[in-house]
Amino acid sequence: MIFDSVAEFIDNKNLDVLNCDFSSIKSNIKNIWSGSVASSFDLSFNGFISAIDKVYDSLNTFNNILSNLALYKENKKKISELERQIEQEINNPSLKTTESYVENGVTKTVIKYVVDQELIDRLRNQINILLEENENLKENMTVSCNSITSSNIKSKNNTDISHRGYRVGGVRENSAEAFILAGENGFWGCEADVRFDSSGNLVCSHNAPMSGEQVTSFETYLDICKQYGMTAIIDLKYAKGVGPADADLSPAIIRMIEEKGMIDSCVLQTNNPTDIPYIRQTSSDARIWYLTDVTSQKNLDLIKQNGVECVNIQSGENNLYNINILKQNGVDVCVWNVQSKSRKDKLLDSGATYIMSDNVLGITPYQSGEKDYNGIV
Repeated sequence: MIFDSVAEFIDNKNLDVLNCDFSSIKSNIKNIWSGSVASSFDLSFNGFISAIDKVYDSLNTFNNILSNLALYKENKKKISELERQIEQEINNPSLKTTESYVENGVTKTVIKYVVDQELIDRLRNQINILLEENENLKENMTVSCNSITSSNIKSKNNTDISHRGYRVGGVRENSAEAFILAGENGFWGCEADVRFDSSGNLVCSHNAPMSGEQVTSFETYLDICKQYGMTAIIDLKYAKGVGPADADLSPAIIRMIEEKGMIDSCVLQTNNPTDIPYIRQTSSDARIWYLTDVTSQKNLDLIKQNGVECVNIQSGENNLYNINILKQNGVDVCVWNVQSKSRKDKLLDSGATYIMSDNVLGITPYQSGEKDYNGIV
């Protein structure tokens, strides 16, 4: 984390979490006065008090973060001033010295100014003390930030990827709401279809957006993934009429994820084999996934030569065979679009690394008589 922008991090992330806590309190209050829980008033009231205590704990932690942040910023100002003093001493020495010499039998004295090294050493020592203090403050702030969010966001299982976001309850695919739900429900990764719109803007949309259609910007998608610590699985889609796609889309995406410091937490996924060497030429650091069900030697060579880290295969009859071939060649495997918990478990047992799904984490039942991850039949 870049702590020069930690205030923005705290405002955008932790205050949102606190708002979730307050929503929980309001829900508890509503339940207390609900006729359906009138017989269990004490239980509901205890839940209400517990929710309040949780918010106060978060607020106390939040206030401590702000205090540390204020001290951190003050130290940075002091460091800048000390560095300015050092630079001034080097450019305009302050230590006065005299030298005497004899000229034509007359002793003359010349006044010179030299760098006061003892002064510089003292200033640098003060800088080192402040730097060490700021490192400790950064560590404390990181721990505190994580403590606020970790108890409110479900832990990740390192296998599940939401397909176009977590689309439950009628939430629109590739929308900010679907991406946020994926983060709140602990998905390791969040896939989105990314393309240019007719104005040349990067947006999240499976098909070319219609005129006036509301779409989520690619930047918003990245910010949400970063906020929730999700890996962004960027499925490359090509918009007609906005220049040669393979010459424009990948570099534009790579530039943005590099600017956001997310090159390690983003994946560029494509089903076009000609994209793969082009992406690799554009960036030696980009993470590449190949969307294909073909495990021919030609494809395996393409994968190895360009450092493709994962192949995304369909959930079909041949996926167990493909998983075996890819794992033998040292390639991770993602399977999409899995909708059954039993199917997911079988795929993971067979060596799949990731599962991409609309609902594997579960709100709705998968199959008749089968419990999903929330225990709903």
